[in-house]
Amino acid sequence: MINYTITIAVDPDDVIPEGGTTGNFVYTPALLRVTSGDTITWKSDHPFVLTFKAGTPVDDIELVGSESSGSYTTGSQSVVGDKGHYHYAVALWNGSRVFIDAACPHISVN
Repeated sequence: MINYTITIAVDPDDVIPEGGTTGNFVYTPALLRVTSGDTITWKSDHPFVLTFKAGTPVDDIELVGSESSGSYTTGSQSVVGDKGHYHYAVALWNGSRVFIDAACPHISVN
């Protein structure tokens, strides 16, 4: 069993230059390959929600980032899904605007 953390950011300072476009999601790692029994935690500096589109590799279809020690996290989620790719959508509130990424991120279960 391996514990993974996916960090979600919108226009992070170390990636997007000052004055650059807004609304660029960055996931670290960008693609995560896991196996059944591994755990995944999503975290961000801002409130967020994510929802899986067609099936889920964890017990829930929708996960909400709750505040914990100055950041927001889903808590540890156990991978229980069958092999395959699981696409999800993310909405993030940066304090003044909601950003939505409905097409990009996914988890690959081996």
